[in-house]
Amino acid sequence: MKPDKETMTRISALKGWVDDGECELLYDIASQIDDHCIVEIGSYRGKSTMALALGSKAGYAVEVFAIDPQVMFESAAGTRFNGPRAKEEFFRNVVEFGVGDVVYVINLTSAQVARAWKLPIGFLFLDGDHERAVEDFRLWDPYIVEGGLLGVHDFETWEVPRLAYREALNAGYEEVERMGGLAILQKPNPRKKYIKNAKLPQWIPMVYKGPMNAPFSLRGQKSKREYYRLEKGKPISVRHEDAEFFEEQGFRQCKSESSGAVNGE
Repeated sequence: MKPDKETMTRISALKGWVDDGECELLYDIASQIDDHCIVEIGSYRGKSTMALALGSKAGYAVEVFAIDPQVMFESAAGTRFNGPRAKEEFFRNVVEFGVGDVVYVINLTSAQVARAWKLPIGFLFLDGDHERAVEDFRLWDPYIVEGGLLGVHDFETWEVPRLAYREALNAGYEEVERMGGLAILQKPNPRKKYIKNAKLPQWIPMVYKGPMNAPFSLRGQKSKREYYRLEKGKPISVRHEDAEFFEEQGFRQCKSESSGAVNGE
């Protein structure tokens, strides 16, 4: 799913090293990640983070972990990054774009976070310290699920990201998309193939009609998200394939879309 013109105009106005075409692709991919988190290595001011977060909210609202120490830093090319100032702008963007419900900021290095990481990853976007791109790929590859996606930025213009890109190919990844300096690769999985501009799922508005103190379990519910609240009469939206499960829990379908249901509410 691609962003609408208004959304793309807002993203385009942000400062960053990811161009508009690349942001559009990040948004599209994030909207398709349905069951595992998104991890971004290198966030800077948050332009790419906003594209990922807005895409996630347009799709399945999976978590977007933005990993960046945001300290004073000088790249191998001599570019100076004022991390503390970038951090202020980053958090301002999170508030202004209304994505605080899906963005989780981790102000540590990629290596520090990887040592304690446990969550499976649906999409990993590598755009941190380019001199450590190969190291980042090796650290995070074990957490990318089969069929998951890997994004490598600046792989055509920087040597080490290019080496990371080639190492991924040698590991069995397949390139499925490319835009500017961004390559998207998919981890091998014969049962899951990347579909460009895939359609989003059909959502069904439902409302809880059961007793107020009834036990409620998401066990077996495909999305495995715990944001459904048992408030009588409160509308939610669920995926079409999950409707039967929610009916068993005491929910009933609303008569029309005008009920006020919001995805994942």
